[in-house]
Amino acid sequence: MKRLVWVLCLFGLLVGCAGREFIARGDELVERGRYQEAIRAYEQALQVSPGNSAAEDGRKNARRQAVEAELSKGQEAITRKDYAGALRRALTARKMPLDLDEVELKRSIDRMISSAAKEAEKRVDQLIARNHFYEAAMVAEEIVIASPGVSSREEWAGSIRNQAVTFYKERAETARAAGLHGAAALSLAMGAQLEEVKPTEAVRAAWRQFTKTGAIGVPNLKFVPADGVKIPDEELLLKLGDDVGAALI
Repeated sequence: MKRLVWVLCLFGLLVGCAGREFIARGDELVERGRYQEAIRAYEQALQVSPGNSAAEDGRKNARRQAVEAELSKGQEAITRKDYAGALRRALTARKMPLDLDEVELKRSIDRMISSAAKEAEKRVDQLIARNHFYEAAMVAEEIVIASPGVSSREEWAGSIRNQAVTFYKERAETARAAGLHGAAALSLAMGAQLEEVKPTEAVRAAWRQFTKTGAIGVPNLKFVPADGVKIPDEELLLKLGDDVGAALI
């Protein structure tokens, strides 16, 4: 009997040591901002020591900080006017585990989702109003990618894409009628890109017509050093001018 008690005490001691080791590891990972790894460490502590309050508190804190970090990145995206990116961050935060009593944090997630979606849609409307249909279609597509499975957004993005295709086809006709074959080729090519099809013969025909009458200038660049600046390798500088000119072409 004494031997059994001794074995049980030793087992409990080993379990306690393992639990503390996982908790210490979790605390270290939280300090380094590696929240998902920290959560796994706390869960390992709970596996060997169920109900351990320090492990439960650590996991709760790591979960909260992980979500707050994601929302912070979302807010940075909003500042850059990357509303689709902000929406993606907020939706990611929504999928992350949180304890039931984190009510206010869950509300913050919902507010960001709503705000990012509205701002993104407003951005699309602004681009359409300026006839920037291609960019509008791209932003709409980013919103769909950021929130997959939302059929209403997929239909909305599809309608924006259709509007854009119609716009570029009409603009191509107007340009062709005015003898602006280069503009016609560009508009037709942008429409084809939005439809995700290869450029049609109409695009190639407009481009051939443009190249018959148009001329493309070749830039001639020259680097001039400021007063008092010595050129260590003039040949290298001349080559740089040629390379930049080629890149511009």
